[in-house]
Amino acid sequence: MAGFMLGGTANLVGIASASLPLIEGGPDGKALLWLYFFTDNEADPQLLLLVQGSSGTLLPLPLGTASDLDIAGPFPALPGSFVDTDVAVGAAEAGGGADFRTAANDEVLIVVLAGLFAPLSAVAEFVYDDPATPVWVVAYLHLGYLDETASAKQEVEIGRVFYVDMQDGTLLGSRSMVRTTAVEPVAGEAPRLFALGPNYPNPFRQETAVPFALAQSGPVVVEVFNLLGQRVATLVDAVLPAGRYVVRWQAEGQPSGLYVVRLRAGGHQLSRVILHQR
Repeated sequence: MAGFMLGGTANLVGIASASLPLIEGGPDGKALLWLYFFTDNEADPQLLLLVQGSSGTLLPLPLGTASDLDIAGPFPALPGSFVDTDVAVGAAEAGGGADFRTAANDEVLIVVLAGLFAPLSAVAEFVYDDPATPVWVVAYLHLGYLDETASAKQEVEIGRVFYVDMQDGTLLGSRSMVRTTAVEPVAGEAPRLFALGPNYPNPFRQETAVPFALAQSGPVVVEVFNLLGQRVATLVDAVLPAGRYVVRWQAEGQPSGLYVVRLRAGGHQLSRVILHQR
């Protein structure tokens, strides 16, 4: 595949996503679909999207110029000979990626990047410390990592990034991606069951605390809905270890009335009705 594109003036700047096998089962990190981007060496480079399915068939799709697509450079050239993306994912799996997937119940997106151009370079974890070394950047991202949460209380790991040498496939290092969340751990005996406790105070005027317990580690989502079924707040969307927690909801700006707090974790879904009075 590399020789097919790199024999002329094209450079690999690649993006590849391996999310489908994790969602459909068989979470070995191998992709059912790879997407590669190539450019030529002109002042306003042409971009070509190359789609490679699990059968190995390559489908080239011209996209237009970088300026037409509003994509900023630079577009660094990568080596003409490099290990396959599956090799890079295999190195990341052995180096800790499999552990991260297990902790997240395989609810992760794997993204493999190389030759980062400006928009992607804005994510610090996607950039390897030595820019002169061509690397595959293998990022494991919890599926809820894009959502924002409330005020900062605790840092949780929402992703892990691995750096694999493009030329020999060795793992060069890794880095965690963390996000702050409003959830606070509570000391006490380890819970045996998943539970969503009654909020306090209830009724409340400005802020209420919602306790919950996790019998095992994994992705956790705590949301608030109005009686129309509309989500008005996401209090927690993170991978948390087993334990007892409390999260606080500041209902400023919400009308008085009944709301539903819902906990989703470990295949369980629990709800409670709370009352907000202004």
